[in-house]
Amino acid sequence: MPLAPRVGTSYELDFKIPPDPAATRFFDAGGLRFGVERRALNAAVLQQAYGHDPEWLARTRPEFQQGLELQAPSIHVFDADSAEEYLRIDAFDEEPHYHYIYPGSHHTIVWWDQCALGPFPEQVPVLLHHRLRSMLAVVVEADRLARIDWDAVAAVVPEVVAEFDRFEAQVTASS
Repeated sequence: MPLAPRVGTSYELDFKIPPDPAATRFFDAGGLRFGVERRALNAAVLQQAYGHDPEWLARTRPEFQQGLELQAPSIHVFDADSAEEYLRIDAFDEEPHYHYIYPGSHHTIVWWDQCALGPFPEQVPVLLHHRLRSMLAVVVEADRLARIDWDAVAAVVPEVVAEFDRFEAQVTASS
């Protein structure tokens, strides 16, 4: 299922920052791997990700170079076999958004409209419980999607949501 032409902003794949394994808890289920990360964005993280490409580094928000650090829980959804990332949900207070990641091609960021859709952290369980299959259908080939064990995924989603909520509480408490 393709996205509507004007939904989100598309970027090259190297504009993607991988999860920090030390800050991520992983859950495997049904052919997918979920990673719940206490994500931090700051000048050092951006330098590590984009330092090889000064043009990309220059496109990041200048506030990072002045000491801005953002923290938020993020949920990554990977293929359990290939480790390709398909989705990422970033619950940054100022700019909540999610990514459709097209393996080997590009990714599209969709900014969350909190006025129309409600507070982002409250909607993350809805996305995972009720919209995950249709969201994955945007970026996963149909034959691969058909091999996912959705009962196993449904069984682990409450654990993923609980870990997300735990990280959200930690980030809120440290703000």
